Amino acid sequence: MTRRRSLTSSLSTPLARWGFTTLAIFGAATGQYTPALITGALATYAWNTRR
Repeated sequence: MTRRRSLTSSLSTPLARWGFTTLAIFGAATGQYTPALITGALATYAWNTRR
């Protein structure tokens, strides 16, 4: 039987933390502020759910 991963456990991986942070920075640097805000919020959540 496969184990289901929750959103919290998926966001606690280093790839999620650094990936969303990079996307937020890249979005802000290219002037796409709405996607930068959304990915910034996801990055903040990912960094705060660290184990």
